[in-house]
Amino acid sequence: MRGQHAANLFRAHVIRISLCFDDRPINIGRMFGAGLSGFRDEILAYLSCLIRIKYLILSRGVGMNPQLVQFVEHFGLDFEQYGSHRTLGRLFAALLVSNEPQGLQELADQLHVSKGTCSLTVRQALQAGLVEKVTKPGDRKDYYAVPENVWIRSTLIQLQILTRWKTLAEEGLQTLPEDTPSFRRMQSMLQFFDYLEEKFADIARELSTYAAREGKSL
Repeated sequence: MRGQHAANLFRAHVIRISLCFDDRPINIGRMFGAGLSGFRDEILAYLSCLIRIKYLILSRGVGMNPQLVQFVEHFGLDFEQYGSHRTLGRLFAALLVSNEPQGLQELADQLHVSKGTCSLTVRQALQAGLVEKVTKPGDRKDYYAVPENVWIRSTLIQLQILTRWKTLAEEGLQTLPEDTPSFRRMQSMLQFFDYLEEKFADIARELSTYAAREGKSL
């Protein structure tokens, strides 16, 4: 009886999850307690089925097959793993595989987020150089697409950030007394950024040459 009750409880939770499709990780132990080890195979089967259903539902009506939806989700997880926002990665990936520029509402529907969240994420993507705003003749709406030179632009933006960090290191060095651990730490930081700036300056010149050769604007 106890085992049957646990199984029924699990199925009830699966129904709830399938209705909301929450992106947060599912903690089986917290959800059902420690008494379900005997139902491991059933749990894994249900979850595998649930994930498959999620991809199928997300792909309906947005012109993406389940494999592309999975690619978008993986891109989001990768962004999150390296300190960025999952939605930013998902938005960038969705535009990366799109053959046409997308409007704000289209992106929100495709990613299953609110229009406000999508608008904020688009602004972040614009600042990072990952997307650009485009227009269509006779249409007053704004559309967004991944620029052809996205990798060049995003790299140059990182160079600008590096220059800013070097300036901050110089400022910090002037405020610290010499012959202290904090001064030496800041001095080491400045020396490191000097080295990186020199190397990245060479990369920036090579990128400019490459862009000119390929007919790409910076």
